Amino acid sequence: MKRVNNRQYNKIILVIGIIVVVAALLYMFTLTQANRRLVSQNADLQTEVTAAKRDNQAIKENKVQKYSAKNLTLASTSSVANINTFLKTSFEWDFTNWSTRQTRAQKYATPSVVKKMIGNLNMQSKSTQSYIKFLKKDNVYQKINSKHVYVENSDGQKINGIATVNSSLIDGNKTTSHQVQWYHFTYDVQKHQVIQITPVSVN
Repeated sequence: MKRVNNRQYNKIILVIGIIVVVAALLYMFTLTQANRRLVSQNADLQTEVTAAKRDNQAIKENKVQKYSAKNLTLASTSSVANINTFLKTSFEWDFTNWSTRQTRAQKYATPSVVKKMIGNLNMQSKSTQSYIKFLKKDNVYQKINSKHVYVENSDGQKINGIATVNSSLIDGNKTTSHQVQWYHFTYDVQKHQVIQITPVSVN
C-alpha cells in the first residue's frame, strides 16, 4: 500500500515539475519575443529620427523652400489668383490680345511693373499696328507651358514670393524659342497689385 502511495506521489511530483518547466519555458519565450519587439521598435524609431534629420537638413539647404505652398496664409491664397492672372496676361498672347496686354495687366500691377514686363505700347504708332499685322499673318503667338507661384507667410500687408514661368514662342506652328524665367516679386495686399518684380538668376 505504501509503495502504491509512493508511486502516485512521485507521479504527482513529476507532473508538477513538468508543468513548472513548461511554464518557465513559455515565460522565457514570451520575454524573448517582447525584447525582440522592443529592439525592432527602437530600430524603427531610430530610422524615423535619422530621416527627420535628413529632411530638416534638406529644407535648410533648399533656397526656395521658404516660398512653399505650405506657407500660404488666407491673404496669400486670395492674392495668388491675381498674381497668376498677371503672369498669364504678360506671357500668353496672340494677335487678338497682344495689343491689350498693357491695359489688362494694369489691373494687377503698378505701371512700372507693367512697363518692365510688357513694355510701353503706343497703339497709335504705325510700328505697333504693323507688328499686329505681322503676328496675324505669320500666326505668331506665345503660350505658357507651366507657371508656379511660391509665397512667404504674409504680414497681411505685403507678400514676397518667387514666380516661375515656362513659355514657348510659336511662329507658324513651329516653336522658335523656349524659355524658363524666374522672378522675385512683392505683392501689395491692400492695392491688389504686384508692386515690384525682379528677374532671378538660377545659375
